[in-house]
Amino acid sequence: MKKLETYAEILAHYEWQGRIAALDEIRWMRESVDLRDAIVRAAESRKENGALFRHQRHLEDDRAAEGRDLLLAEIEEVAIAGDFHELFLFVEKLVGGVDGLKEMFVYDVAYRIGAFRDIWPAHVYLHRGTRDGAVVMGFDGTRQWIDVNEFPAEFHQTEAHFLENILCTHRDDLAVVRKRLAKAKPRP
Repeated sequence: MKKLETYAEILAHYEWQGRIAALDEIRWMRESVDLRDAIVRAAESRKENGALFRHQRHLEDDRAAEGRDLLLAEIEEVAIAGDFHELFLFVEKLVGGVDGLKEMFVYDVAYRIGAFRDIWPAHVYLHRGTRDGAVVMGFDGTRQWIDVNEFPAEFHQTEAHFLENILCTHRDDLAVVRKRLAKAKPRP
């Protein structure tokens, strides 16, 4: 594969490769029969074909079932979350302390339920791989989220949930571009 040398090239590559998988996950969640079904699909972290989503390849079934059951027991609260951030914080509070359910699981479950409910992240939430991508772009890795407008201008029209994917899947490319841009800056 050709090396990606600009942020625009990274975005173009994501458009024809990564975005397709993300849209398929969204479609799968939007086809849920009801919120209960969406919670089950989100927490069990399985694709339409029954395989685990790549992010949850190390997820143990009993941990996922525990998270699912906790969310189902609070389905009314899941239903009334007014925006993605509220939903994310509720999922984090409810399942974040369960052994084996880490920050990526929390985000992915909130994201999938949000996709069903048509509520989307307004910020790029940091966890595991996305944190690595954010750090190579010069952001503080201890932050919980970053506003899209804090990224280079090329990314300002990218939806936060797609930018979250880019940080994870293209972190090595992002590091190369940022390093090249830093070298190209004129010195005062």
